[in-house]
Amino acid sequence: MKNKNFLSLPILCTFLIIIAGLSFYSCSSDEDKSKGNDKNKDNDNGTETEIKSEGVVMPLTLKNTWKCNYETGKIDKGTFTMTTVENQTVNETEVTKIEYIGGIYGDNYWILLKNTDDGLYFYGDNHTGKLKTPDLWLKYPCKEGDKWETSKQGGVVEWEIISMSEIVKVPAGEFTCIHARGITKGTSNAADHWWAINVGEVKFEVDLGTYKFLGELESYKVQ
Repeated sequence: MKNKNFLSLPILCTFLIIIAGLSFYSCSSDEDKSKGNDKNKDNDNGTETEIKSEGVVMPLTLKNTWKCNYETGKIDKGTFTMTTVENQTVNETEVTKIEYIGGIYGDNYWILLKNTDDGLYFYGDNHTGKLKTPDLWLKYPCKEGDKWETSKQGGVVEWEIISMSEIVKVPAGEFTCIHARGITKGTSNAADHWWAINVGEVKFEVDLGTYKFLGELESYKVQ
């Protein structure tokens, strides 16, 4: 949800993850609990999740996929799919390329992400190019009330952790999520993102006043 503001996942460039988004939590499924975090997670129908003390914001093993639905008010609605396709090097740092296909993204949108010890970082997309200094998409580990700023996709966005344990129900299942909210500095534009650790972003809501962009995770296959 790019190059306009960033509070939604990559295409609006006003907020996301992101995907948002595309694209964007501390959770895993009951099946994963018995298998461990390094095993495959395949959720096409949805299973309950519970908080884990360890993990990553968004699992970036190659060939992971996430399918999301979206709607933009009366303008458009549909689905898009995100897939981790390859690793690249940006400023001597290995990052992962995610391609977006379908819906508002068409077939040519991609982003570069990396999990680190302090959260999920955005290293660029096909609008901004590769960034010399990445943006922190989600601070993790984190606690309620934590704040930070991003500025590489247009306006400066002020982020805050609203909750560490919100229960969110989407087509992919029920998740206990980290809820992050971003406000574009100097405006009332806002974006809310719900992240599930070891799964990724499961829901987002972007409010630009006269325009809203909503999305939910329909299914995912990660390892």
